[in-house]
Amino acid sequence: MPKGKKGQAVRQKKVHEVDELSGLLTQSKLIVLTDYRGLTVSDLASLRKKLRDQGIEYRVAKNTLTTFAAEKAGKSALKGSLMGPTAIAFVTQDEAAGAKALSDFERTSKVFKIKSALLGSSLLTAGDVGRLATMPSREVMLSHVVAGFQSPIVGLVSVLGGVLSGFVGTLEARRRQLEEQEAAS
Repeated sequence: MPKGKKGQAVRQKKVHEVDELSGLLTQSKLIVLTDYRGLTVSDLASLRKKLRDQGIEYRVAKNTLTTFAAEKAGKSALKGSLMGPTAIAFVTQDEAAGAKALSDFERTSKVFKIKSALLGSSLLTAGDVGRLATMPSREVMLSHVVAGFQSPIVGLVSVLGGVLSGFVGTLEARRRQLEEQEAAS
C-alpha cells in the first residue's frame, strides 16, 4: 500500500473518531474524565459492564482527538483536564446515578481516579462529582415533588369528605326525625 493512501486512511479514521466523540459529548448530560492508569483488564471490564448496565458509555480516547471533539461540540471547558491517560464516561440519562456509579468504583479502587466532569456547561471537580453522587436520583426527586403537590389535595379531599359525611349524617337524622313525627301523628 502506498504511503499516501495509508496516511489518508489513518486521517479518515481520526476524523471519524472526532465526529463520534463530538456526538457523544453533545448528547451527554454529564461527562466525567477519569484516570484509569493501573486498572487491570478485568477491573476495566467490570467498570464498563457496571456503567453499561446504567446506559453509560465509558471510552478511552486520545487527548488530542478529545480536544478537537470538545471544541466541535462546544465543550471547550474540558480541555484543561485532558492531561495524561484519560477515559471518559458519557452519562446521557441520570446524572446523579452516573456520578454515584463512578464514585463508588473510585472508593473501592486503589488506582482509579475521577479527574473532573462537565455538567451542562459547568466544570466540576472530583469533589463536586462526589457530592453529585449523594443526590437522590431524578425519579426520587420527582416523587417528592409529586408528593408535595398531592399533600394539600389529599387534605382538601379529606376535609370535604368530612363535611359531606357530616351533611349526609344530618340529612339522615332529619329524615328519621320526620319519619318519627309522621308515625306519631
